Amino acid sequence: MSKRGAYLESLRETFDCAYRVLTSERFKKMEGLSNEVPFFVLRYKPDWEPSVDKELARLLRHLREERYRLADVDVFALAVEIWKGSPFFGQMLSMEAQLDSDTFRAGLSGVIDVEGVLAPAIKTAVDEAGGEENVDAVLLSGVHHLFPLVRTHLLLNCLQPLLGRVPMVVTFPGSYHQSPSTHSALVLFDQISQDNYYRAFDLVKF
Repeated sequence: MSKRGAYLESLRETFDCAYRVLTSERFKKMEGLSNEVPFFVLRYKPDWEPSVDKELARLLRHLREERYRLADVDVFALAVEIWKGSPFFGQMLSMEAQLDSDTFRAGLSGVIDVEGVLAPAIKTAVDEAGGEENVDAVLLSGVHHLFPLVRTHLLLNCLQPLLGRVPMVVTFPGSYHQSPSTHSALVLFDQISQDNYYRAFDLVKF
């Protein structure tokens, strides 16, 4: 593995590493967590984003072949379902041209309120997949497509009281800077700081 904090050589190597970690006995037994919540960031180089869907599908296929019990949640697709199911969504779209961008963004954000709507919807999706007691891990993808309406660190904070006992992995195009002496931070696309977050582990280094 490359030096601490650096990306691996390719997206395929990154997802192959994720597969090895997810299926390892250390991960299954949640060793080395030091009583922290079992949340993990699967970070990758933003330039690799066009190939992520393909590699993610390959990872999911391999895990299914191993009969790995994974609750796979596409958070962006889930948010779209929530928007479409809202009586306000059609109204907002019809009024988009008349609204300033901040007002339109606030309307969209309100429908998928992270704490009150989106996080509980993810919990429901996990429950439908078997619940915390019957899945080996939860994989969240597509969160970055919702930026700036949804920030990864806020979503994870809101999920902690709902799904804090099950290993959870969130895919993330960017860096996760961790430091024992300063605040850790998720940096979306290696350009946009998503504010301080220190509760998750870096999956490729676990």
